[in-house]
Amino acid sequence: NLHNALSAGHVSPPSSENSERAPLATGTELLSDGGFEVGSSPSGAYTFTTVSSAWTWQYGGSSGTSNPRYYSVSSGTSAAHTGNWCLYFDLGPSTNRLYQTVSIPSGAAATLSFWLKVGTFETTTSVAYDTLKVSIADTSGVALGSITYSNLDANSGFSWVKHSLDVSAYAGRTVRVQFDAFQDSTGNTIFLLDDVSLSASSASCVEDAYTMCLVN
Repeated sequence: NLHNALSAGHVSPPSSENSERAPLATGTELLSDGGFEVGSSPSGAYTFTTVSSAWTWQYGGSSGTSNPRYYSVSSGTSAAHTGNWCLYFDLGPSTNRLYQTVSIPSGAAATLSFWLKVGTFETTTSVAYDTLKVSIADTSGVALGSITYSNLDANSGFSWVKHSLDVSAYAGRTVRVQFDAFQDSTGNTIFLLDDVSLSASSASCVEDAYTMCLVN
């Protein structure tokens, strides 16, 4: 179960990357436009625009928007983790859903990774008022396994943190990589998302001095 396996320690140090399976260094990327660089070109440093056709964006609540915010800064230093743009979920009160449907090959070792930046105006240190749930879901959007981040995951440096989740349990299935954001009406939390990746490699081949593993 994705949540049980990973929720206990999902906040990694801001300057480090969570551990990943070594074979994934030569893995096959299954997602498209994980860096949010494709789609309508944003016209300003903080603007609404359409995501690429690989992603689906849904919204609700009085502050929900029909297109997501793409965020950068015009002073020469990008706010994105890499590239020019990252995705900025709506402020509250709102709900957002961002997802992409993908087929994970049977027998694959698969890792979902993404970079997240969280900052909050909430003052509590104990209650998760604003949340971002990351799921592997079925094709109708029902979560098969999930992990949730919240205003409690904000760090004082408002820095990018990489999260890596082992999703090999869903090999052989067509699933959604899904992000569900919820914001209440007060004390907004900023969730910035960038460089989403789902990498898959053969789990049955181990390279050594006499063996070379080939993908596909």
